[in-house]
Amino acid sequence: MKRMAILFLVLFTMQFYLSSIEITGTGYGDTREESKKYALADLSSYIEIEVKSEAKEIIREIEKNNNSSVSSISESIVQVKSDLPLLGVEFVTVKSKNKFITTAILNSNKSLPLYKMKLIELKKELDKDIELSKKNTDQNQKYQILMRMYSNVQLFQKFKIVTIFLKSLELPQINITLSEIRSKISELEQNFTSLDLACRKIGSELHNPKTFVFPPITGNSSEITQLAKIIKNLISQYTQTVETPDLATYFLKGNYELINDGINGIVLTYQLLNLNHEIINTRLIKLSPKSYSDYTYKPKSQSFENLLKQGFVVTNDFKIEVTTNYGKNDLLLIEDNELELLVKMNQPGYFYAVGHILKNQEKFSYLVELNYGTEYTDNDRFIKFIGPDNINKWISLGKFLISEPFGIESVQFIASNSSLSEKIPSHYYHENSGYFIIANDPEKGIIKTRGLKPVKKNKILSAEDVLFFTTMKK
Repeated sequence: MKRMAILFLVLFTMQFYLSSIEITGTGYGDTREESKKYALADLSSYIEIEVKSEAKEIIREIEKNNNSSVSSISESIVQVKSDLPLLGVEFVTVKSKNKFITTAILNSNKSLPLYKMKLIELKKELDKDIELSKKNTDQNQKYQILMRMYSNVQLFQKFKIVTIFLKSLELPQINITLSEIRSKISELEQNFTSLDLACRKIGSELHNPKTFVFPPITGNSSEITQLAKIIKNLISQYTQTVETPDLATYFLKGNYELINDGINGIVLTYQLLNLNHEIINTRLIKLSPKSYSDYTYKPKSQSFENLLKQGFVVTNDFKIEVTTNYGKNDLLLIEDNELELLVKMNQPGYFYAVGHILKNQEKFSYLVELNYGTEYTDNDRFIKFIGPDNINKWISLGKFLISEPFGIESVQFIASNSSLSEKIPSHYYHENSGYFIIANDPEKGIIKTRGLKPVKKNKILSAEDVLFFTTMKK
């Protein structure tokens, strides 16, 4: 099925002509609701990829209109993680055998007016709160107003990104930024010297039933630090939590910002989101260095992660996606957790996976054995094929028990619509570990996979996706 139809245009560009855009997402499930959930996720993922691939064009168009919030919009684009708000989506569900198949359809003719209306509503709320924050002398009330403003500015940015993507620049402007609000909150917020008290404040004030608490991340890193683990565990004590995201009705997602590289403290922010990834509430806390001095709080693998992301191009023409039963982002896996890997492709094709391990005791890259049995020999043991009957469906690659040694890991998936038998990196079998090693240095392992990536010519297409996670002892 063609994923996007644009009237009057042959190719999709981010030029802003008056044209109608229709985007679809497909989901499969055992129930109607489950298939709708996966269809929405597929639709959101599609928009996320297009937004990131067209980021320069979006920012260029904003600059043309002398928009003062270019930097904040640019930051929001970088941080997009399949949680863009979707308005005016229509669903078509059919039942095939024992499965439900849902197509989620977003048409700009219907959705664009809703996005514009939402932006106008948020601007009115923000303008009102800006005046209230200036007049209010009660610190507690002022704090609540600023928190509401913080959530609404983030919502405004998300709605604005989708609205621009749907080719509209006739948008309202807001007169305050997230950094300005953070600064005002910091003036009111006390410095917490106790990490437990700070997390109790977040957990109790953002308390909701069936909440999954994610560990906070910092900067652009996917690594979960020791401090992030402690914060997640402490907050979980003060709210009603569930074991995995698929059981949740709400999510608590956080990040922390180092003040002067952590020397002068940390600003910790957590947000409560619903199943539609809409921000319900926000809390921002200032931590004094004393509260986290016993824990590591800086990521150690940023240079490796940057290298892995370099040249990492994703398009909707041909793509592979990977996730887990714990989600895809902000992944912290604890000893004895059972991790299930799931893969989805939007066209028939082949893929293989390369694991990269960065641990104190071990650093290497290896091929993931995806097929077991005597019938699989040589390179075939590493390659999976997704046929026409399984496109746009999540396929389980099995479950894995988290055990030591613990540290930082990533799994890189390389896909092609052409056979990969001759493209598997050279490797050797390590008897003691049971791994098929391709490099004793993960950075060299990345180079080997990128060097063997199929070239886009004729009808040969390639795609890539990466999963980052941190494992720790209980």
